Amino acid sequence: MALDEPKPEDLIFERGVYKIVFDPQITSLIRENGGLAIDYVDEVYRKGYLVTLKNVAGGCDSGGCSC
Repeated sequence: MALDEPKPEDLIFERGVYKIVFDPQITSLIRENGGLAIDYVDEVYRKGYLVTLKNVAGGCDSGGCSC
């Protein structure tokens, strides 16, 4: 994830005051996996926004990767 100015080919999703800019190469991956889930986490070992694919098994919370 990076902060950058949108390019003409980027897809922009706006919801209220939030704007999320996607590179066109990643949109098919997001669609194939049921979209994104964006949550705010405030725990001892992590704090901030957590962005995950909705339909991916074995994510970080299940111990399936080395996040």
